[in-house]
Amino acid sequence: AWNPEAIYRGGTYIQVAAPLHKISVFIRQGADVDLGDLDRLYRESLERCRVKPDLEQLEQMEFGGGS
Repeated sequence: AWNPEAIYRGGTYIQVAAPLHKISVFIRQGADVDLGDLDRLYRESLERCRVKPDLEQLEQMEFGGGS
């Protein structure tokens, strides 16, 4: 799924690089499965995580300011 250009024959053993953030997912050729652009989604997630959230502000938004 991470590299849609790579095609492997079934019934064989293969080795692929699998960093922690890239779980190996194999999709049968011709299957109607669209996971989107996983690399783009991963980069977007990293960008969103760069800013540490203000937990007090989030708590106030969720619970109306009461502790």
